[in-house]
Amino acid sequence: METKEDREKRLAELMGTKIDGDWIGSGRSWTTLIDDIAKNCNPEDIKKPNFMKRHKHSSRLNKLYQRIAMWKQVGPSVSETEWDVMIAALRMVEVLMNKCSVDVDYKITAKEMKQLNHYYRLYKIGK
Repeated sequence: METKEDREKRLAELMGTKIDGDWIGSGRSWTTLIDDIAKNCNPEDIKKPNFMKRHKHSSRLNKLYQRIAMWKQVGPSVSETEWDVMIAALRMVEVLMNKCSVDVDYKITAKEMKQLNHYYRLYKIGK
């Protein structure tokens, strides 16, 4: 088991020495430093960062958002209330996309899923 003093000594050797607040390099190249760190690193300790994970519904939400936006551009002429409902649907999908991008484990409720399915059927383009 490595003690605290041994770990500090090893890190000081890797990073160089600190003199007057400035790090003075140990004369080793970055690749050597990275190789040393990789040798001492346990792969099980490294977790996949959240920015690489995606929510399981993120692609579907993106497609729905694009579908509503396209309907807004080329859809049929509608009344003012239908237009407001479309804007609200667009905002709801955008909010859900933001929630899912912040928390990849966010659980979309059954009520929201039913509403999203309704929007998908409502805002179809074409025949």
